[in-house]
Amino acid sequence: MARKKIAILGGGMAGLTTAYYLTKTPELRAQYEVTVHQMGWRLGGKAASGRDRQGRNLEHGLHVWFGYYDCAFRLLQEVYAAYTPPETSPFKTWTDAFKPQKHTGIGMLVDDRWTHLSVDWPENDGQPGDPKPIPPLGGALALLLGWLRDAILDRLPGWEPLLEEQDPEASDSLLFLAAARTAFGFDNAALAFAEAVVVQPRLSLPQAMKVLSLWLHALGGDLTGLGHAHLDAIVRLLRLIDAQYRAFHQGSNDPAVIMIGHLLNVFAATMAGAVADLIKPNLSFETIDDWDFSDWLIYHGADEVIARTSSLVRIIYDISFQYTDGDPARPTCAAGSGLGSVVRMLATYKGAMMYHVQGGFGDAVIAPLYAVLKDNGVKFEFFHKVTALERDGDRVGRVRMEVQAAVSAQPYRPEFEICGLTSWPTEPHWDQLVDGDRLRDAGVNFESHWCQEPPIGEVVLKADQDYDQVVLAIPLGGYKPMEGDPGICADLFTVESPLRRFAENVDITPTLAFQFWSDRTLPQLGWTTGKSATVSGPQPFDIWADMSQVLDVEPWPEGAGPKTLHYFCGSYPTRLYAAPPSDAGVPERAATELRVMVEAWLKTGAEAWFPLASRNGTFDWTALWDPSGATGSARLNNQFLRANIDPTECCVSCAAGQTRYRLYPLQSGFSNLVLTGEGTRHGLNATAVEAAVMSGMASARAISGSPRQIPGYDFLSRKPIPES
Repeated sequence: MARKKIAILGGGMAGLTTAYYLTKTPELRAQYEVTVHQMGWRLGGKAASGRDRQGRNLEHGLHVWFGYYDCAFRLLQEVYAAYTPPETSPFKTWTDAFKPQKHTGIGMLVDDRWTHLSVDWPENDGQPGDPKPIPPLGGALALLLGWLRDAILDRLPGWEPLLEEQDPEASDSLLFLAAARTAFGFDNAALAFAEAVVVQPRLSLPQAMKVLSLWLHALGGDLTGLGHAHLDAIVRLLRLIDAQYRAFHQGSNDPAVIMIGHLLNVFAATMAGAVADLIKPNLSFETIDDWDFSDWLIYHGADEVIARTSSLVRIIYDISFQYTDGDPARPTCAAGSGLGSVVRMLATYKGAMMYHVQGGFGDAVIAPLYAVLKDNGVKFEFFHKVTALERDGDRVGRVRMEVQAAVSAQPYRPEFEICGLTSWPTEPHWDQLVDGDRLRDAGVNFESHWCQEPPIGEVVLKADQDYDQVVLAIPLGGYKPMEGDPGICADLFTVESPLRRFAENVDITPTLAFQFWSDRTLPQLGWTTGKSATVSGPQPFDIWADMSQVLDVEPWPEGAGPKTLHYFCGSYPTRLYAAPPSDAGVPERAATELRVMVEAWLKTGAEAWFPLASRNGTFDWTALWDPSGATGSARLNNQFLRANIDPTECCVSCAAGQTRYRLYPLQSGFSNLVLTGEGTRHGLNATAVEAAVMSGMASARAISGSPRQIPGYDFLSRKPIPES
């Protein structure tokens, strides 16, 4: 029996995951012949990295893996189990490649000056990727309530004396709660307690927190199944605590006091909204996705200023770049997707809350995955740029691709070894290309949407002859109609279809990235709280991580290289991504804008993290590592700046009102076209490596029926998935 031919268009994480799960076992390899067609010379999509001519690792941005990434970590673990690394590789196992990151700094603007609040995340005994069930919403909220209690009672200074004060009536109320639960049942106790204590409160704030502690203990760790009266009483108690806290600490400029106040206010509104909109009616997260997250919080009682401006809330928008056209003044995030992400991130992680890759993403993830896929028989066609999917009735009849360059000796060998790792270059191996010297000297970028180098030929794949099914793994930006460019699916869009509605109604967001190397330690730069990953800092580079561990796998002279390495990223307010492919000047305009933004941010915004290098509108340019001896801002020439404006590099939005247009793999409207990628519908509905892997698993399942289980895939929808 002939194997089914699967053409995967695009070699990002979703496409590679699809290829992996279609060829994971000998039985699957006997059924499917898989070919990945990739524009340019490397794999990984937004997760691709490369080594420059100095051997340094350059990323599209900052990639943090959270401890709830069960699908991504499971894939990583399986790949490393099957992978034979170079003998001198420092990454022999997945735990060599990823290490826990325990500390987070949350940026805060207090009295017109930037500061930060340090958070150390507790570890647990789990391991990401373990197939443990995800707790229901009620269980997750109970866990977060416990964290809230600990944050206030154990972390906030100055409260200890108050804890010694005991109001006899309050103490009686505590005893009443415990006794009433035993004597009358939980819901009856809740009704009486709400009347006696919450509606007419006598409790001080610390005493109310003790009540909450006792209540949580009585709950047994889950709110699921509780009567409405009990849920309402919990919400009332949280509102009481919020009101008393604000009265007690009104006017404080202590960052910890301010942040915990915001946390209380936001969590009280979150609990109120979750109870009213999700738990009581037993509905899914997606049912509130027509609301913007901040608007939803305000509707359920959050202070409007806090909901609009607090760094605590901004985290939800920052980590997945939820700003229309990258504009910080236009935040939008679907409430259910935003809330679901928070619940997964904080209440379901295993081991550590987050993990940092120890080298380049391409070194640690893409190269091992590529090696395993080749061993599994997957074919790769590099320098194949898809130009059109053409309709034949209700299916894709032809796929047209430009051949971007001729390879002098097939097959093209994309990797090379450096520092014991298999890596990818930031440019093609010019010596493997026909006319490579000319292409290199001309600065041809085969990955650019605006590349003007004429193709050397065309490949046309035909249905039934060259493929049985097509997997569209190209990101949404690659086929979304733009200004003056109908996109590669123009022929498919001549008829009404779910795919067309998806492409027309879901937005994409451009981003930017900046890396700099320094010969100064963190304390010498002014950061004194240790290795960190920070969020909600001054925009546009509002996310920063100390990535100095990557220096260990860069070829620096012994004792003579930089001491620290820093990655920054954020959203990019621009519509350059929508410029037609004929506008060859777009990349240069973006590079010029980015340079101006970086210089301005280093003078003003960097003070939030590096006050010894950036202060009062000036920046000490000698903080940037530059062995050439350049002076002033010219030292930026030896750093790495990247504007992610190529449509395929933009992140897919999870804006309010857009979830309804997202599709599962078999919902394209074309019988032989399977969808995959972060823009599809899945258990996150946002930009993340986990989203891409989850979607790749789902597209493989849509074709082969395997894998049957995809942890977290229906977390937001709670509906049977069409292809499962």
